[in-house]
Amino acid sequence: MNGKVRGYSPWIPEGTYTVKFTHYETGKSWNDYKVHAHFAVVEGEHAGVPLTRYYNVDAFIGQSGLNGQFEASRGRHLVRELYALLPAQAYSGAANLNAYEGLRITAEVATVGKDGLGHGLAGPNRYSKIKRLIEIMSDDPAKSEEIPKTRVGKGGVG
Repeated sequence: MNGKVRGYSPWIPEGTYTVKFTHYETGKSWNDYKVHAHFAVVEGEHAGVPLTRYYNVDAFIGQSGLNGQFEASRGRHLVRELYALLPAQAYSGAANLNAYEGLRITAEVATVGKDGLGHGLAGPNRYSKIKRLIEIMSDDPAKSEEIPKTRVGKGGVG
């Protein structure tokens, strides 16, 4: 053996899935500050498949890694999505991804077919990611009654 391939990149068909938040981590990718929010599919034939929602942020506060602190301006997708789904976060001025814990969320899943330079990826190198978080499931027993029903539309909050 000459080398070992690290990392698991799952692929599932594009569409909408019910997911639950598992954890997040911060790290740099292509010299950009990123937050990787990790979820798992909780229903259907793909239950248990891990998926990631990737966000750009402005900076890290301290060390990057598991539950790393970060700064994100209001215009960032992370903040807009979080505040649309959990409006109470907006009033606190915080961006606490752990607030997703225990909630069932509808997510749009897409296939990554190009690398960071825009080159096409061969079949085995393609993978799935969460393109956007759409809404907290209204029948979720963990959903607070204080949270109004909101959806994040393709063009923003709807």
